[in-house]
Amino acid sequence: MFSLTLLSIYDNLNKFMKIKQKVGIIGLGNMGAAIYKALLSSNTFSLLAYDIDRKKTSKIRKGKLANTPGKVISGSDILILAIKPQEISSFLKTQARLIIKKKPLFISIAAGLEIKFFQKYLPGVSIIRAMPNIAATVGESLSFISKNKFVSRAQLKHSLRIFSLLGETEVITEAWLNKVTAISGSGPGYVYFFMDSLFASAIRLGFSKKVAKKIVLAVFSGSVKLAKSSGSDFSKLLASVTSKKGTTEAGLGIFKKESTKSTIHKVVTKASFRAKELSKTVSKT
Repeated sequence: MFSLTLLSIYDNLNKFMKIKQKVGIIGLGNMGAAIYKALLSSNTFSLLAYDIDRKKTSKIRKGKLANTPGKVISGSDILILAIKPQEISSFLKTQARLIIKKKPLFISIAAGLEIKFFQKYLPGVSIIRAMPNIAATVGESLSFISKNKFVSRAQLKHSLRIFSLLGETEVITEAWLNKVTAISGSGPGYVYFFMDSLFASAIRLGFSKKVAKKIVLAVFSGSVKLAKSSGSDFSKLLASVTSKKGTTEAGLGIFKKESTKSTIHKVVTKASFRAKELSKTVSKT
């Protein structure tokens, strides 16, 4: 696993030549819209987008919208596919010929779908598989990307530039992507589950919703800030807040009794397995 962060030469060259890569986005759900807005704000790319749902496109007030996916494909140097995994086979069956003819850098953010699945429909096309997470909406995603052999160094830099606008980016071998999906991609869901549980407990203890939410947000934001600044392992941070026979130790005793750490591992493993299942299910359609 390695990170490519030295993009200054590429950026300066683009500024000097005043080149704007044409990026097309098909699918404007939560993640597609987040990518669109980040690219639009950067003013680095020329954008064109499409979604079959007019309610989603109506929220896009700037940039250009197309009335067919074909127009997005034809007008793009980089094509980002941000539709549901279950819809991708049907999309590729109808649009593959145009994509092969245009040969854009093709980027998929679909969970579970392997590069070889796309190569079956798009032989000879440069393909990148990416996994950002929902924190991309606030520029705090940790995105992971893998590529096929047709992706050039320049195309890889383009993709890194795109996902760097959403947060941090790592380039990894594809074998790790389903595991990354289970932790980083699905991770915010686990965090929100715990936040919601803590919030519900605060309500049951008598706090108002307003105060309960404030407490939970402060606990999480403060804990993350401390973890980042200290550089300590999470286990050491846990020990630092757990006094012998104190309140934290009493509460954590329930986690140990209920084998919560083991349960969390089961959750992550199940999510990783589901990513593999998605690939097999979609491949059969």
